[in-house]
Amino acid sequence: MTRDERLRSWVASKRLRILAAASPDGSDDSKAPQIRAAIRELSRPAASRTKVQACVSRITGVLLRATFIERRPEQTLLIPILRAGLAMWGAANAFLGHPATCFVHASKVKSSTNVVVSCADELDRIDQTLSLIVVLDTIVANGDTAIAVCRELESVKSRDCAVTLLSCYAAPDGVDRVLRRTRVSRLAVGCLADGVDGEGYLIPPTRGDLGDKLFGVSVRPPDRWTVESTRGRIGYAFGVPSDA
Repeated sequence: MTRDERLRSWVASKRLRILAAASPDGSDDSKAPQIRAAIRELSRPAASRTKVQACVSRITGVLLRATFIERRPEQTLLIPILRAGLAMWGAANAFLGHPATCFVHASKVKSSTNVVVSCADELDRIDQTLSLIVVLDTIVANGDTAIAVCRELESVKSRDCAVTLLSCYAAPDGVDRVLRRTRVSRLAVGCLADGVDGEGYLIPPTRGDLGDKLFGVSVRPPDRWTVESTRGRIGYAFGVPSDA
């Protein structure tokens, strides 16, 4: 079975939901024009951090409404993959009723497959009565980061706990690898890219690392970080987005 055949099969089985394609093929969701417009806006070289955050939040809101009918915050755990996944957290936290959150930092050198995963809270303390874990990963290019985090979850979560992965912008090969190599129950993608270039960036490009566009250039992952949240407002101990 080819990659495209697998993707169509997962769409048919509802394991995969794609709301828009970077190159429209006639199978788009009704919200596709809105999502493509947000991708174009956040990809502008001159887009401010505030504008990029707003675009990510907009796409995340559409994904959430398309993916979830029931909301059970007491049985749900949110896992934003830092840095860029943190931009999805505000919308997801509010929509899902302010569930518990475990912030995960995953770092990888472009063009490599080595991913280092570290957590603000120990994953082995996950409540075994949870029924749903929602992973937030803004960009899925080759899928290495999402795969590393999901494999960490598989080693600690209960067998009955489903994992849903939400991504604003993802490449077909990355989506294929995630669904083949993990036990993710559902993967919802805002916009499906055409592919990935030789340096590991999506095509069409976002014109820079999305984490850098949101939070500035990171010299190294923090040894420790603190996230304080109150009803959708969030502060970052490792760099606060400005309006510049």
